[in-house]
Amino acid sequence: MRNFIVLFLSFILIIIMAYQLNQLTITTLNYFPIDSEATFSETATKLTVNRSDNERSILTWEIVSSHELNSYLNQDVGLLFKDGQLVSVQSKWSQTTSQLSQKTDLLALPNSLYQAISYHYLELHHPASQIMSANQMSTAQLYVTDSDSFQTPNTKQEKMVADKLINNTNKILEKNWSELIDYYQIDPNLYYQIPLIKLTQYQKTPLPGLTEADSNRVIAQLWEGLYKNYLLRIREQQINGGFMPLILLAKNHQHLYVLFTDDQGNYEQLIQKLNIN
Repeated sequence: MRNFIVLFLSFILIIIMAYQLNQLTITTLNYFPIDSEATFSETATKLTVNRSDNERSILTWEIVSSHELNSYLNQDVGLLFKDGQLVSVQSKWSQTTSQLSQKTDLLALPNSLYQAISYHYLELHHPASQIMSANQMSTAQLYVTDSDSFQTPNTKQEKMVADKLINNTNKILEKNWSELIDYYQIDPNLYYQIPLIKLTQYQKTPLPGLTEADSNRVIAQLWEGLYKNYLLRIREQQINGGFMPLILLAKNHQHLYVLFTDDQGNYEQLIQKLNIN
């Protein structure tokens, strides 16, 4: 009887470990042709700050999505940056529910600019074995001061604070991106420069020089690459730190680069061929 219990518990442990490993490493953000008629009911990224009992400010970062489609799989992934540097990632997927919700609490540091971007993904299996996909991005930004937090500056004082935090963040990132461009000997005049957090601007407006269809495909393939080569590695190695990636879109539309510095200060470069006809 005792041996049976030990074997049973060992079997359960193996199942749990296999499930956790699968959740961590499964590559689900595969690019498939985009179904332009498939839409989400809701997608959102939220940043809020609340005071705890000991007067500490707690930053709550939420990612939610929902849809009414018969999807094979849905997944939300997100990245959170503080003053241009990575502080946290989130990822959740499901094959059994049409609603996803995930939340992380962190200590909110004063005089900081928090920016988050999320990618919401659906894999759709249509009749005749046709596999397609749908996606949506969402973003949020929050200014945190010693005594308050706000998303949009309304007063003169808030505008002064926002300008200062944005300028400080831009200086840090522009210095890092300049070093990366020099390191990889890239001519910046040949590229459109797009900070990762600004990618959501191209959901309704195509990327420079691209048609709407090509732009949507390039962005979906970009997130596939980011997930496999950036975000998944961060989750596996539990990495925090490093600077926000910069996307360099070639003006001849042959390729794009993703440049970033990891938490150890190592320079990284991802390359994506665009295949524009």
